[in-house]
Amino acid sequence: MATFGVSLISNAGGTVESITIEHKSTFKQLLSSTGTAQGTHIYDEQFDVTASGKGANPYGVGVETNPSGVTGVFIVNNSTNNSKNDDFIGWSMSGTSYKYANED
Repeated sequence: MATFGVSLISNAGGTVESITIEHKSTFKQLLSSTGTAQGTHIYDEQFDVTASGKGANPYGVGVETNPSGVTGVFIVNNSTNNSKNDDFIGWSMSGTSYKYANED
């Protein structure tokens, strides 16, 4: 049986409608003189996160709590509130979690 709902983040006082998490990194490949791969190294690992919902906006710009399954220091770069005549008050946010960063 399928399970529905957003479980990666929670929103106190509101509803999370969607979340997208993109895990990405940069890598360097070392090639031999014949062009064969001799080794690779992954660095700058990060998670780009976007989410939206209805009700109170749980996110401000700055360091925030990571969504489930995301590690590192999560920095919200953009936090938006919206209101329309025929809908509930909404919010959206986007940010990046830097996996190997330390919060000062």
